[in-house]
Amino acid sequence: MGFFFPVTFAYLLACGGWIMLARWGAISRPREPIPTCDRPWVELGLATVVVAGIFLFGLVYRFGFLLPSGSEWYHHLSWPVNNLIIYSPVFIFVVLRKQDMGTVFLSKSDIGRKTAVGSILAIIATAAFLALRGDLADLPGIMRGIVEPGNASNFPAVFLEAVLVAFLFVRVRWALGFWPAILIPAVLFAIGHVPRQLAAGESIGTIVAFFAFNTFLPAAILYVIAVGRDVIWIGIVHYVMDIAIKAFE
Repeated sequence: MGFFFPVTFAYLLACGGWIMLARWGAISRPREPIPTCDRPWVELGLATVVVAGIFLFGLVYRFGFLLPSGSEWYHHLSWPVNNLIIYSPVFIFVVLRKQDMGTVFLSKSDIGRKTAVGSILAIIATAAFLALRGDLADLPGIMRGIVEPGNASNFPAVFLEAVLVAFLFVRVRWALGFWPAILIPAVLFAIGHVPRQLAAGESIGTIVAFFAFNTFLPAAILYVIAVGRDVIWIGIVHYVMDIAIKAFE
């Protein structure tokens, strides 16, 4: 409860805030439909190749074949570049297939407003998380931590994760429909955490609770992302929340 509830509440608060701002017209929701394709199963199959490519680049990095970490300051520069390399298959695919960036929920329109909204929602969500844990006094330090090189160098990784999720969502939706595209990534995300929990000797009750948490929360977030077709706001919220939960330490 000391972690589950505050994190869940914080993210759902950010999602609810986005929905309310969209209803009030503070955010321009896309009116045109998501771009379609003629061969959805082919696109989904190729998307799995893209994911495999990302995992391959990740292994290449782990074995030390991308830019080395080097000194602390060099690492602050090399780590973002390495993440751009690791996630590059997504953008290479979109370019080669001559697809719109809307198929990864990235658009240059209203980018300033989207950034502002994401920043405001991030502060609100983080404040709620800290308040529920009795740590609200830590908020100023976390806000300062946003621009610290050790944290900021992780922003590309956090943001590109959201781009990858949007990339997969669109292609699963083309092949299977809206709700499978919401539920399948959420369930896979939850399953991905089970081996580590088993290895750590967690109880069945804890594993079940984590599974429910890791399914419900991503599904709710992905639903809001899908409705708004934008990953900028959630990338910012995710980044600041990761600082609050000390994910980069």
